[in-house]
Amino acid sequence: MSQKHPQYRWCTTPSNLSIIPLVTSTAAEPIYRAIAHVNNDPKAPPVAFRELSTKFVNNGNFISSNSNGSIRTFAIVATLVGNQLDRTSGHYNISSENYDINLSDLKRAKARFTLLQLPLEESITDEERDIANVARENYQRCASQLLFFWTAKTNVNPSHGFYWGWNSPNSPASVFDHMVHTEPLFRNVPTETSISLANIEKYGSLQAYQNSPEAANERIAKYEPQRDQPPPDDGRYKLAQLDDPQNKLHDLATMFDLTEVELNLPNFFDAESVRINPVNYSVVLEPGTPVFVEFTCKVITKPRAIGHATVKRLVVLPTTEQQLTTFLQNHFAQSQSPASTPRKRATTSISSPAAAGPSSMLAAPRAASVSPTKKTKAE
Repeated sequence: MSQKHPQYRWCTTPSNLSIIPLVTSTAAEPIYRAIAHVNNDPKAPPVAFRELSTKFVNNGNFISSNSNGSIRTFAIVATLVGNQLDRTSGHYNISSENYDINLSDLKRAKARFTLLQLPLEESITDEERDIANVARENYQRCASQLLFFWTAKTNVNPSHGFYWGWNSPNSPASVFDHMVHTEPLFRNVPTETSISLANIEKYGSLQAYQNSPEAANERIAKYEPQRDQPPPDDGRYKLAQLDDPQNKLHDLATMFDLTEVELNLPNFFDAESVRINPVNYSVVLEPGTPVFVEFTCKVITKPRAIGHATVKRLVVLPTTEQQLTTFLQNHFAQSQSPASTPRKRATTSISSPAAAGPSSMLAAPRAASVSPTKKTKAE
């Protein structure tokens, strides 16, 4: 592969670093002991390309799979970048200022994040550096395998297609950013077919239903009161309760009954292993946050080459002993956490929220419980 695309230094097969045995991780800081568990996860990127395959889905779509045909889930440690391509609030990935939102947009709405290789801190022990290096190598191995999958199915230069990621302009050529998405954020989104069938007798056509002033008034009379409902105990906010820049969701609600649409809750967890509500992504998942990520990926070849990575689970890495215990209980139940002897350290590291400089960017984000901004209907 490196010979086929010599201009991409990051696609060369990484060296085979040995995985740090968990039993040797008893003295490391909690965050590095958590990383050691991820390094040992069976879903970590395989060493050999022969362990990878692809599965045809439909109409020119392929999903990355294992050699036995099961869907491949990649498990890596990474850092959240927080760049201009992220979509973590507002209308997420479905709209810009120049476009209205339609039902199809709502059905495919997702949050989007950019991942970067874990930085290598200076003020850490040799053991922690070894653990971090394995995580960094796994990240590079994953990038290499994604490129292999892409070129095998599209024969398109990544810079000429809608790839999973890119090389950061300000980063070395060997450092590769991944762009990943949540699963769909909304459920109970109606379809035009179901709406037509339900209203064809009364209005005669879908267009008549959409344009009827009487029907629009009825829909808004049901939609607007949901804005002022208290936050739901289960976290599944109604569509009307969400932030609505430029009232685009409100405009869509004048054309369709959206009162049953509510948030899905993807498997995103903070350092306490508490599920993060999508309305809080932009607050809790700050740039520089180190995370454990599991994702699948697929290539769409028609009508154009597109790479799409879907997060199955994202967890902010723990920085305290209690958080580590909870992390292992919830996400690595079959692994045994080694006993730990807490120690004082003279230098700051990835696990120190008070660290200055680059280390401070890796501190776990502050706890947050933020209600979504309620947009008042424009007069």
